[in-house]
Amino acid sequence: MFRGLARGVSASVAFRRSAAASQTVTTAVAAAAAARPAHLDVGWWSVGQHRALSAEASAPAHAATDAPIVARRARKVNHRLGIPESQPDIVKKFINCTMKHGKKSTAQRIFNDAMAELKVQELARIRKEAEVAAAKALKAGAESEAPSAIEHAQQENVDPTAMFVEALNTLMPVIGTLGIKRGGTVYQVPIALSPKRRQQYAIKWMIQACRSRKGRPMAQKIALEVMDVLNLEGTAYNKKTELHKIAEANRAYANLR
Repeated sequence: MFRGLARGVSASVAFRRSAAASQTVTTAVAAAAAARPAHLDVGWWSVGQHRALSAEASAPAHAATDAPIVARRARKVNHRLGIPESQPDIVKKFINCTMKHGKKSTAQRIFNDAMAELKVQELARIRKEAEVAAAKALKAGAESEAPSAIEHAQQENVDPTAMFVEALNTLMPVIGTLGIKRGGTVYQVPIALSPKRRQQYAIKWMIQACRSRKGRPMAQKIALEVMDVLNLEGTAYNKKTELHKIAEANRAYANLR
């Protein structure tokens, strides 16, 4: 009898303690909920906005005025031999076509080296022409400007990227051929090429001609091939001439289109 009474008393005491503890937890949760700011929206945007507002409210008032303004570090620009950083779309496409195994930085570096080499060769050509002109003038007894002054005056006008674009424009064919089957025979019918196809031919021939050269770095190959194209000679220019000759030879089949 006494054991049962003791168990009942201990159970009632434990129940009162648990009730008091739960009431304390409920009070603490209610207080925390009252102290927390209300949200009108849910999701990551509202959470980020609340954090930004909390950080702004907790920041000292003089932080916005006394904090020094740190300038963003400027991006490094390649000013090598005056090569401009901006490139035309056809140059970017050429770099992408020369790229191997996804190494875009290597292809860009090779092209920059090629443009530097091209400018050196162009300045050497200008100096040589100036020396020849000065020698002829001196032989004739007339006064002429010094070769160094002529080179310095024309150095600012040398743009290797513009020379490369001009070489590609020179390589672009006007007409091509299309194989059309008539009566079991395939005829090479001359057609006018679209601008996109002309650009593809020029880039393809330039890359093939550069890679066919042996014993030199790729940058020097590109520079030499560009100089040959501007002089209307070289492997790439010969391919354009051959395509035009084939189209001219098959002009009798132009009505098969």
